[in-house]
Amino acid sequence: MFPGACSFNQDLNSWDVSGVESMEGLFLNAESVDGDIGPWDVSGAKELSRMFMGASAFTGNIDRLLDTATENDAECKHILAGAVNHHEFVRMQKTEAACRK
Repeated sequence: MFPGACSFNQDLNSWDVSGVESMEGLFLNAESVDGDIGPWDVSGAKELSRMFMGASAFTGNIDRLLDTATENDAECKHILAGAVNHHEFVRMQKTEAACRK
């Protein structure tokens, strides 16, 4: 949807994504993504692979997204692979491991 975006710094927390089933590659290789997606309800999403892969500056809080993805057994391979400057790099590694179960 927004792959390769040069700058995506919008208010994302009010987006209703509860009916979305696939977010694969949503911000793939985006140069800058800075938005709070913590409130997103991704419980219906089955595909989150490569969602932030290669994002060179992603600073949003994705704790809830990662928790929900792993709890619901969603496909989330390489969700943050190659993302740089992300404050949750260690968390990403744990999530990747959980997604490979």
